[in-house]
Amino acid sequence: MAVTVLSLVAVMGILLMARWDMNNIPAMGAFIPMLKDAIITLPFTLTSILFIQSLSPMVISYRSKEKSIEVARYKASRAMKIAFSILFVIVFFFAVSFTLAISQEQAVDAMNRNVSALAIIAAYFPGSWATVTGIVINIFAVVTSFFGVFLAFREACKGLAMNLLQRKYKEEEINKDLVEKGVIAFIIMLAWSAIALNAPILSFTSICSPIFGLVGCLIPAYLVHKMPHLHKYKGMSTNLIIGTGILLCISPILAFL
Repeated sequence: MAVTVLSLVAVMGILLMARWDMNNIPAMGAFIPMLKDAIITLPFTLTSILFIQSLSPMVISYRSKEKSIEVARYKASRAMKIAFSILFVIVFFFAVSFTLAISQEQAVDAMNRNVSALAIIAAYFPGSWATVTGIVINIFAVVTSFFGVFLAFREACKGLAMNLLQRKYKEEEINKDLVEKGVIAFIIMLAWSAIALNAPILSFTSICSPIFGLVGCLIPAYLVHKMPHLHKYKGMSTNLIIGTGILLCISPILAFL
């Protein structure tokens, strides 16, 4: 399913090439506002390509199948580099193609109405290919990404609930089935509320960027500098990660200024 979605995104980027118009690129403004906007969009870029907010299933899979930790690390690192390279090229190409096909006024209007890129394409480029592609991507996204996040969020909420209950009750006194059903009901109500209230998802991504910066960048970099056996990973790449983490932490501050 992931391959299908990625292929459809690439095809959509190619189909949008017929709509390219260089006039859709606005004149370059002042450097400081442009730098500010680049920092604000950093969380969306990283979470779209790197998925730094989650642990890759590839790492878990290789670690469970390989007896040697070094072999598992090598295979996981190689596979992730290839996957991230392909993902970056396709996502970046679609972003460029989408930018050249949509005017700035249309993009701003869509952002104010809290609609997705697929909805923009279907609205401004009426045709069966846009509608069908959007439906397929949405269905596959629910089956893969949404359920993956749902399962992870369910386990996290269940762990928090059990931790709180075990402070007051003994573990054998806790009805685990009731806790799990309550957690599922809470998640469903939370998801329904987000849809009913038309919650601005882009704002949530910006607000959560400090968490991505801390967990995905600053804490690992701190461990590299703190733990002697991790000192071999020091270097320019670690400094780049630290800089990225700092930018992620200040991104929401700049967004709401």
